[in-house]
Amino acid sequence: MEKQWLIQTFTQSWYNRLKHYIESDEFQQLGNKIGVARKTAPIYPSSDNVFKAFQCVEFGKVKVVILGQDPYYTKDVADGLAFSCSYAQELGKRMQPSLVQIYGAVERTMYKGLMLHKEPNLECWAKQGVLLLNTALTVEDGKPESHLALWKPFTVEVLKALSEYNTGVVYCLWGAKAQQYEKYINPKFNYILKAKHPSSASYNGGIWECNHFVEINKILKQNNNEEIIW
Repeated sequence: MEKQWLIQTFTQSWYNRLKHYIESDEFQQLGNKIGVARKTAPIYPSSDNVFKAFQCVEFGKVKVVILGQDPYYTKDVADGLAFSCSYAQELGKRMQPSLVQIYGAVERTMYKGLMLHKEPNLECWAKQGVLLLNTALTVEDGKPESHLALWKPFTVEVLKALSEYNTGVVYCLWGAKAQQYEKYINPKFNYILKAKHPSSASYNGGIWECNHFVEINKILKQNNNEEIIW
């Protein structure tokens, strides 16, 4: 892949830290496999949004990593940021159940049950230093977990780079798939929070009990970092 394309896709700061991998034959092969897959079935998100999470927050400004599983696997939903569904607003669709559960947790723990603004587009979080990352950056239509294995080497490299060069980052691992990546994070210089995936509560008709948003801001404040406006 051409250097200029990689810099435009990841931004200079991410390119500098991931250069050894994204210039490798392995990453090239990953791109080829996804390209072939797009010719035979719908793949989400669109190709121009696959690496959106990296475009929204510079490498050195990552304060929080929220790691999910894979993108929404139905048409016109995934927008490149984990749990974000900006197209729902644009197309007049309902917010995805996972994000409904997330906002429910934010509302209960941060706003005492009264949260007036719930935006389906989570760019506002990303621009404050929250890397909204899935363990897989693409998924085949109607087939959750279909690309998890393809993306694992890339996701490992991202987490290892962040863990090596950034300190004091809060990692939120939501769900069993995300928690499998805990071993790639240095716990001595970072913080690791774990919870069930928010979709699990939706499947069971329950409420997603998660206090991570309070914990994140508490940690950031202790470290003299600006808190996240959730």
